[in-house]
Amino acid sequence: MHVIGYAASKGELSDSNQYIRFFISSFGNLGVGCFVLISGYFGVKYTTRKFVFISWLTTVYAILCAWANNDFSVTRDCVMAITNVPRYFNWYITCYLILMALSGYINCFVESLTKNEFKRLLMILFLFFSVLPMMVSATETALLKSGQCVTYFIYAYLIGRYIRLHRDIDVPKAKSVLMTLVFIAMLFTIKVAGMYVSAIDAIPVMSNNSPLILGAVVSVFYLFKSFNFKSKIVNYISASVLAVYLLDGLKPAVDNYFQVYTYGQGSDFVLYVTMETVTIFLVAILIDKIHVLFGKAEDYIIDKMTVLLTRIMCKVTNL
Repeated sequence: MHVIGYAASKGELSDSNQYIRFFISSFGNLGVGCFVLISGYFGVKYTTRKFVFISWLTTVYAILCAWANNDFSVTRDCVMAITNVPRYFNWYITCYLILMALSGYINCFVESLTKNEFKRLLMILFLFFSVLPMMVSATETALLKSGQCVTYFIYAYLIGRYIRLHRDIDVPKAKSVLMTLVFIAMLFTIKVAGMYVSAIDAIPVMSNNSPLILGAVVSVFYLFKSFNFKSKIVNYISASVLAVYLLDGLKPAVDNYFQVYTYGQGSDFVLYVTMETVTIFLVAILIDKIHVLFGKAEDYIIDKMTVLLTRIMCKVTNL
């Protein structure tokens, strides 16, 4: 989804390639919701070291991406990458860190609610954070930024907590698959219709917080919840998922070789998108595995930063 979006920002896509982009986006837009909902299901447990580690890894990889994207030279982008997290440059990471910091309080609050109280809370949030923004095309509001905000993270996290506490059931695979396909078909249809009918605004429908996206997220969650399998390969790859996401920023450097946007009008567009995607994926995993070799030095830095942050928090709370 990101590779196609980058190509579309640099060149025109044919109608058929636009359809492919919409189809992939219909699935890709579920990623954030799925991850946050899973986090809510298992419950995020804040630790200062984990907070520091995610911040550190995000910053290091942001600097690496800026360096690679500027022909491996130190530029202003490399310096600015140091403030990647506090500048909200990587909105997902910043939102997750805030959610992590608040998770203990959120968990205590929702566990004090009855099932009906929790359900009413979710209905209120669903109305104001999902239904109304989509109906009136108000994705950029005081509380929402197309779902790319802390509000949405807390909202999706609460849905995950509700499922774990009050709706931890097994849904038949056939039903989950059917519901997922129905939501995906609706998302795709609305997006395509928006190409031909100017009155149709597909942006609110494709936002992370839209009812259709959330419906698909819940359906996918219940589908995979019903599976029971083991795979060493999946486990090995999944250990680098965060790195793959963070090193997605290497697209400009990698695209210098593939130049996917130049194939936007051709039938081989999907082939080049696939090759670039796989390349970024493999390069990110390789970098992450090499990065692990510096574990002791990195652990030392993270431990020192953790101690420093802990001391600062203790002094602040004692004021």
